[in-house]
Amino acid sequence: MDVRQSFFSLINIGIAVGAAYFLFHKRPRETVVSRGPLFIVCFLLFFTAGIGNLPLALPGLFERLLGHSVWVDYAPRVKMNVTQEGGTWWLLRWRDPIETGYY
Repeated sequence: MDVRQSFFSLINIGIAVGAAYFLFHKRPRETVVSRGPLFIVCFLLFFTAGIGNLPLALPGLFERLLGHSVWVDYAPRVKMNVTQEGGTWWLLRWRDPIETGYY
């Protein structure tokens, strides 16, 4: 377990959960819709960063689940007339889809 990455993930997820609690608790339902965009733009980024770093924070858990290291090279299927991506499993199969979902 990497303590720095774990601390980074925990702090980012904690900021997002704390902001959600303070933005959405004990308020009329009509104003929840008006505060949603503020949460998405300002605080969901922290949650995304925290979740994106989980494989680095808990590499042992992810190695058991995947059967290989998060740093192993990912080899995508060869496609014709398409730019081929290369990189580690963490970068291409974990972090990039999370970022795409956020954007």
